[in-house]
Amino acid sequence: MDITKSLTFYLDDPRRIEKLGVGTAVVLISTILAPVLIGMVGFLILTGYAIRLLQNVRDGVEYPLPEWDRWSEDLSVGFKYVVAVLVYALPLMVLWIPTAVGAAMTDSSRGAGFVGVPLLVLGMCLITIYGIFLALASPGITIAFARDNEIRSAFDVSAIWEWTRAHVGPVIVATLVYLAASMVLAIGGSIVGALLCVVGLIVTVPLATLLTTVVQYHLYGQLAREYGAPVRNTTHVTPLLPLPDAPANPFVPASPSVAEELDAAGWADAPAAPEAPTAPEAHVTYVAPRSPADFDAASVAPDATDAPDVPDVPDVPDALVELAPDEALLTPPAALADDAGDGDASDDAVQI
Repeated sequence: MDITKSLTFYLDDPRRIEKLGVGTAVVLISTILAPVLIGMVGFLILTGYAIRLLQNVRDGVEYPLPEWDRWSEDLSVGFKYVVAVLVYALPLMVLWIPTAVGAAMTDSSRGAGFVGVPLLVLGMCLITIYGIFLALASPGITIAFARDNEIRSAFDVSAIWEWTRAHVGPVIVATLVYLAASMVLAIGGSIVGALLCVVGLIVTVPLATLLTTVVQYHLYGQLAREYGAPVRNTTHVTPLLPLPDAPANPFVPASPSVAEELDAAGWADAPAAPEAPTAPEAHVTYVAPRSPADFDAASVAPDATDAPDVPDVPDVPDALVELAPDEALLTPPAALADDAGDGDASDDAVQI
């Protein structure tokens, strides 16, 4: 941390006179209008301006003292930051109540001092302890808020506490330098203003207030640049479980317990099942028809279209076919046997 740089950085800015002049005017007007609460607007703007200074120092800007060109943005940022600070200051306000009651009882003439004194001492002790805590946490709160200019960032208490504990040495140094600088500048501004026939107080006191603010936030900016901002660690690492080895045999279950049971039962070394015999190919023999009955059977075959061509039937000699009302006679030639036994087959007939 460069303490000297924080006390003199504004002297290197070529536009230091314009920037410091506008800032002094803002502080002066805000102080004059403070009794009617309108002056609070100026102090909110000054707070937002200081947050921008912190961010410039954190980001390494060559001339970190900002220009006065973002009035509405500075007002919005300053308002949110003051709200966060007031929330942190609420315990101090609450502790002042028993302290004030104890002080009133101590000053009472009715003999209530034996209750008022312990109450007063307890209240002062608690205020001192919390005040020290708040002074040490103030850099972390401010740097956390400046990360994104959101109120919720200023209330990440666990991250701010861890950040403060990790860098408590630089935080204490920055706090002590700020307190010392504020005292020196306040006393110096009052003395110089008095030497200028009291009229100079109108300029020197607001200027001393402005310089105290810029020194404080320059110190905070150096802390942010060197140590980062308080951020909650939200990274969760999930350990990867090893996958079980794929079984060599797809019929063996992948569960180790089931595999062990099969090994114990003697199934692990069981011979493989024999292959099923292959069915012989079917052969279909086609018989060519030789009679009218065979022709009728062939005509009703289920797959006659794939059958081979039927060979030609040999020519039959002329036959005598006589059709009677109730029967048909087919008389073949010598191919028919002599059924009558008379040695002449010509007069034999076959009734169909």
